[in-house]
Amino acid sequence: MNNQDPRGGMHFAGYRIGETFCLSPSSSIIAVDEVPKELNQIPGTKPWLMGAGRLDRQLLPFVNISRFLNISLPHLAVGSSALFVKGGEGIGNVALVVDEICGFVLASELRDCEQSNFMIPPGLGKSMRKAVTARGQTWALIDLPALIADDKLQNVDLT
Repeated sequence: MNNQDPRGGMHFAGYRIGETFCLSPSSSIIAVDEVPKELNQIPGTKPWLMGAGRLDRQLLPFVNISRFLNISLPHLAVGSSALFVKGGEGIGNVALVVDEICGFVLASELRDCEQSNFMIPPGLGKSMRKAVTARGQTWALIDLPALIADDKLQNVDLT
C-alpha cells in the first residue's frame, strides 16, 4: 500500500470504532481486507480475540477492537473489515477488526479542531493524538502502533 499521493500528500485510513470516526496514517497499515470467514479459534482466550488468520505467510491475531474497548452498540453493524497494523519494536503485527472502513483521506484535507466537545471511548485515549476535521466529519487521529501496544492486548491471559 502506498501511503503517498502522487501530488505529495500522505494518506490517512478512515474507519469507525463504535460511534467514533478515526483516522490513522496509512504508513502504519500493512493492508485493509475483510475478516476471513474461517479463523482458527484459540481456546480459553478473551471474547475480543476472534482467532488467528493469515496475511500472506504471516499468522496474525484478529482483535475485535470494539469488544476490546467494551463498546456495545446494537444499532450499528458489527465489523467485518480489518486493518492489518504494523507492530512496533517487540510487538507483532495485529489485524484490528473495525466496525466500518470509511476510505482514505489526504493529509491536506485535515484541519485541527477544538477537542473540548469531542467524546471518545476511554480505551482510545492513550492512542489519540488530536481531533481533526475532514470531509464534514470530526475524526480522532489514532496512533495504531500505540493502540496495539496496550498491555491488556499484548498480555493475553490463557487461564
